[in-house]
Amino acid sequence: MLGSGAPESDLKIPYKDFYTIIDQIAQTSDLLARYVHKYFSDIVLHSQELYKVVKHGGFIHYIVGNSKFYDVMLPVESIFASIFQDVGFINISV
Repeated sequence: MLGSGAPESDLKIPYKDFYTIIDQIAQTSDLLARYVHKYFSDIVLHSQELYKVVKHGGFIHYIVGNSKFYDVMLPVESIFASIFQDVGFINISV
Protein backbone atom coordinates (compact mmCIF):
# COMPACT_ATOMS: atom_id res chain seq x y z
CA MET A 1 0.00 0.00 0.00
CA LEU A 2 2.81 2.45 0.87
CA GLY A 3 4.54 1.70 -2.40
CA SER A 4 1.56 2.74 -4.48
CA GLY A 5 0.83 6.20 -3.15
CA ALA A 6 1.45 9.02 -0.74
CA PRO A 7 -0.59 10.13 2.27
CA GLU A 8 -3.50 12.50 1.73
CA SER A 9 -2.13 15.57 -0.03
CA ASP A 10 -4.40 18.03 1.79
CA LEU A 11 -3.25 16.83 5.22
CA LYS A 12 -0.18 18.85 6.21
CA ILE A 13 2.33 18.05 8.90
CA PRO A 14 2.87 21.37 10.73
CA TYR A 15 6.53 20.84 11.66
CA LYS A 16 8.60 23.39 9.70
CA ASP A 17 11.32 21.01 8.48
CA PHE A 18 9.16 17.92 8.05
CA TYR A 19 9.12 17.83 4.27
CA THR A 20 12.85 18.51 4.05
CA ILE A 21 13.44 15.53 6.35
CA ILE A 22 11.14 13.36 4.24
CA ASP A 23 13.01 14.39 1.09
CA GLN A 24 16.33 13.51 2.73
CA ILE A 25 15.07 10.05 3.71
CA ALA A 26 13.64 9.55 0.21
CA GLN A 27 17.08 10.04 -1.32
CA THR A 28 17.97 6.63 0.13
CA SER A 29 14.56 4.98 0.43
CA ASP A 30 11.39 6.33 -1.10
CA LEU A 31 9.38 3.58 0.60
CA LEU A 32 10.71 4.47 4.05
CA ALA A 33 10.02 8.15 3.41
CA ARG A 34 6.42 7.28 2.54
CA TYR A 35 6.16 5.17 5.70
CA VAL A 36 7.39 8.04 7.90
CA HIS A 37 5.07 10.51 6.14
CA LYS A 38 2.09 8.16 6.57
CA TYR A 39 2.93 7.60 10.24
CA PHE A 40 2.82 11.32 11.01
CA SER A 41 -0.27 11.83 8.86
CA ASP A 42 -1.96 9.21 11.02
CA ILE A 43 -0.74 11.05 14.14
CA VAL A 44 -2.33 14.27 12.85
CA LEU A 45 -5.67 12.48 12.38
CA HIS A 46 -5.32 10.79 15.79
CA SER A 47 -4.53 14.13 17.46
CA GLN A 48 -7.51 15.85 15.85
CA GLU A 49 -9.83 13.19 17.26
CA LEU A 50 -8.05 13.16 20.62
CA TYR A 51 -8.52 16.91 20.97
CA LYS A 52 -12.28 16.42 20.62
CA VAL A 53 -12.47 14.04 23.59
CA VAL A 54 -9.95 15.41 26.08
CA LYS A 55 -11.82 17.36 28.72
CA HIS A 56 -10.96 21.07 29.07
CA GLY A 57 -8.12 21.22 31.59
CA GLY A 58 -7.22 17.58 30.95
CA PHE A 59 -3.74 16.25 30.27
CA ILE A 60 -2.21 13.89 27.77
CA HIS A 61 1.26 12.37 27.97
CA TYR A 62 3.20 10.69 25.18
CA ILE A 63 6.53 8.95 25.46
CA VAL A 64 8.32 8.89 22.14
CA GLY A 65 11.88 8.52 20.96
CA ASN A 66 13.82 10.01 18.13
CA SER A 67 14.66 7.94 15.12
CA LYS A 68 17.48 8.10 12.66
CA PHE A 69 17.08 6.83 9.12
CA TYR A 70 20.15 6.72 6.87
CA ASP A 71 21.89 9.42 8.94
CA VAL A 72 18.77 11.62 8.84
CA MET A 73 17.60 12.53 12.34
CA LEU A 74 13.84 12.52 12.84
CA PRO A 75 13.01 14.76 15.86
CA VAL A 76 9.87 12.85 16.81
CA GLU A 77 9.21 14.78 20.05
CA SER A 78 9.31 18.14 18.24
CA ILE A 79 7.08 16.90 15.43
CA PHE A 80 4.53 15.59 17.94
CA ALA A 81 4.63 18.91 19.82
CA SER A 82 3.97 20.88 16.63
CA ILE A 83 1.07 18.59 15.72
CA PHE A 84 -0.48 18.87 19.19
CA GLN A 85 -0.17 22.65 19.10
CA ASP A 86 -1.63 22.82 15.61
CA VAL A 87 -4.76 20.88 16.61
CA GLY A 88 -5.35 23.13 19.64
CA PHE A 89 -3.60 21.67 22.66
CA ILE A 90 -1.85 24.21 24.91
CA ASN A 91 0.94 24.20 27.48
CA ILE A 92 2.94 21.66 25.53
CA SER A 93 6.29 20.70 26.95
CA VAL A 94 8.94 18.34 25.68
